Amino acid sequence: MIQSRIGSPSVRVDQHGIVQWVSADFAESYGWTPASLIGLPLTEVIPPEYHPAHQTGFSRFLATQVPHLLNERLRLPVLTADGTAAPSEVCIAAERDDDGWTFLASVNRIS
Repeated sequence: MIQSRIGSPSVRVDQHGIVQWVSADFAESYGWTPASLIGLPLTEVIPPEYHPAHQTGFSRFLATQVPHLLNERLRLPVLTADGTAAPSEVCIAAERDDDGWTFLASVNRIS
């Protein structure tokens, strides 16, 4: 599973964009508890102005299975639990199994 192959802090989501797992390092870095995010849409940690781009890219990948941003280091804001957008470096990996696609984002705050 990709979860064991990527550095932390990290967040794993299913092919529906629902958070399945949150590392303790992510929770600590961004002020969330894992339980507060698991089962919610990933958009909880994405600033609203990025939602359309996220949905477009996510849907395009699921439809075509052609990656455009996977395994690339991206500088994006990530929402903390208090709603602050923290500058971050994000790298997303994907893996397909019998249950569909799983995505794991390694997310590091930029000071």
